[in-house]
Amino acid sequence: LVAALGGRGLRRLLERRGYPACADFAGVYAFDEGADYRALARGWLASLADGGILMCHPGEEGGAPADPIGRTRPRELGYLASAAFDEDCAAAGVARVPVAGLAGGRGG
Repeated sequence: LVAALGGRGLRRLLERRGYPACADFAGVYAFDEGADYRALARGWLASLADGGILMCHPGEEGGAPADPIGRTRPRELGYLASAAFDEDCAAAGVARVPVAGLAGGRGG
C-alpha cells in the first residue's frame, strides 16, 4: 500500500540525492482496540527485512479526545516500553536504532 502511494518514487529520489532509504516497512494495522498488539508486532518483527522500519503510534492515556487512534496508543506504548518488546526484538534478530542513526550521518 505504501509503495503504491508513492513510496517507490520517494525511494528513488532519496537514492539519487544520496540519502538512505528504509529497506522495509511494517506496522500497518486497523487500530482495532481488541487486536493483540504483541502478536501483531511479533509478526512484523519476524518479517522485517534488514534495514526496515517498524511504524508505531505510542501515546499516553488521556490524549486528544478527537484522536481517532487515541485508544490504541497506550497499548502500543505499554508494549514498546516492556521487557516483552526487548525479548521479541531479540527473538527476531532485530536491533533497535535511534532515529538519528537512520540518517547515515546526513543530519537528523
